[in-house]
Amino acid sequence: MGPWLRFSKPYAFRYRASAKRRWIGRQLLAVVESEFGGATPGWWARGIADGRVRVNGRRASPEQVLRDSDVVTSHVVKYEPPALACPGEHMGGESGARASVRGLI
Repeated sequence: MGPWLRFSKPYAFRYRASAKRRWIGRQLLAVVESEFGGATPGWWARGIADGRVRVNGRRASPEQVLRDSDVVTSHVVKYEPPALACPGEHMGGESGARASVRGLI
């Protein structure tokens, strides 16, 4: 890879979702498997067992029944694709904010 690409380091990220009305009375594993994409069903079961998926900040079991006002969180490590390492362009305004073209490779 050449100097024209910029790579970011992987970073921890927390997804957070408040319980929806349609989730109330359903089991945690069934909800996350049906509502959240981007992961295999086995990932969700392992995430709950490992404590990466929590309810109200506490470890949960796959059979835990969700209630009104529950908060489901999922802790993951995000990996961003490389971006073009071109200089930023001044976007105007008083803040002096700069933006760069983000091309996916």
